[in-house]
Amino acid sequence: GWCACHCEHRGLGRTFGFDMKLGIHQPYFFPYFGYFHNIQAADEFVLCDQVQFAKGGWVDRNQLRANTPTGSTYIRPQLTKPSGSKFLIEELRLSPDDRWRKKLLKFIWHAYKNAQFVDEVYPFIQDLIAYQPEKLSEFNFHSVKAVCEFLGITTRLHFNAPELEEVERELDALTEAYNESMPIHRRQVRVIEFCKRKGMDTYINTIGGQELYDRESFAAHGLGLEFVKSHPIEYVQFEGKPFVPYLSIIDVLMHTGAQGARAFLDDFSMV
Repeated sequence: GWCACHCEHRGLGRTFGFDMKLGIHQPYFFPYFGYFHNIQAADEFVLCDQVQFAKGGWVDRNQLRANTPTGSTYIRPQLTKPSGSKFLIEELRLSPDDRWRKKLLKFIWHAYKNAQFVDEVYPFIQDLIAYQPEKLSEFNFHSVKAVCEFLGITTRLHFNAPELEEVERELDALTEAYNESMPIHRRQVRVIEFCKRKGMDTYINTIGGQELYDRESFAAHGLGLEFVKSHPIEYVQFEGKPFVPYLSIIDVLMHTGAQGARAFLDDFSMV
């Protein structure tokens, strides 16, 4: 963020001529580079596991380069999941059996042992995979935060937030109150109210959020709304092989190193 003090006078950012931006996301498993564009664009960023787990998303998997028809393959942690189809991300537990960690590290080593920056990056990834919390969300937050530090991203990261939990408890009543002045979906009420309680000026979301949030609703409550549009990044993966985009941050780091990856940090625009 631009302001190192992060403004003790919360909510007065615009008065002093700067705009405090807040982002919220689910904690992904070794996410792709665009995820870090979202963090880079914000002053404060909350990784929240108090939402329903969606099968087929990126909380419990990602992709690395591989000799397959698509040029990639999935990597996953071993989990124990609650019974039933509906549960929160926070309920996902890492398997206490460490064999999945050894297997994953072995796969990463074989896939990237000839990558240019393997000596710099492999020990870093080893340390992240060795981390042993009970919850997958804690594992993901720890690795995302470590990658941010590795890349020099200075955004303030939070794992959940008491204000968000308060809003969630009050959401039915808040939605009813907000709808007295203008029709608004509870999804937008949740974010608008959270931004107010955090003293933020603008909410930022991925470009896909244009279908979920509208500027008129945010402006009615004195807030800005912006979307992060990541520009495609390209780098040499392996000589003579076609480039496979949108792979895990692990792939980017192995081929560019921390310094090379930093050069991509501002390859996005605000829409």
